[in-house]
Amino acid sequence: MASNNNPERKGFAITWIIENFKYDPYRYEVGLQSPTFVVDTMEETKWCLFFTPIFYDGDVGDLLLGLKRMSDSKGPPSIKIGCECALLTADGTQCNITEQEFTKDSRVSWNGMSADELEYFLPNGNLTFRFKMWKCSGEINNVGYCTARTHIGVEKKSSILSIRNFSTLAKRKRTQVQD
Repeated sequence: MASNNNPERKGFAITWIIENFKYDPYRYEVGLQSPTFVVDTMEETKWCLFFTPIFYDGDVGDLLLGLKRMSDSKGPPSIKIGCECALLTADGTQCNITEQEFTKDSRVSWNGMSADELEYFLPNGNLTFRFKMWKCSGEINNVGYCTARTHIGVEKKSSILSIRNFSTLAKRKRTQVQD
């Protein structure tokens, strides 16, 4: 793991900015996924980033950040890479470094933060992740970088209907309402 301390290691970096992010764990129960990207310098492998809340006893606890190799990825069946995950703030970063072997359709995740800490990571309402990845063996001659943006918009709909047994509904539990 000595290579992890080398600031000049060559690899690929992606910054994923989620604009207009107002965290509601029930809105993002299944998480968010970045657009997919292909890393030509790592044998044309295809990846995406993801963000997922973890629920404990019905309440949100921690938030996971992760990197996933896509099942339709080119390249070898397995590739060993080192990766660094940083959640960017207005005045610093939080990082985790790991080496991981990825097969197609495999993933690695980091316990990014607790839901209570999230406000600290939302300068101007944007949540920003930076992932760096490099090959653990072999050479990479070119450095790659890209930025992905996800803009969260709000769609407003209103309707008037009668909800039967409204007072018996449980807090924070989704219930299907029929017309």
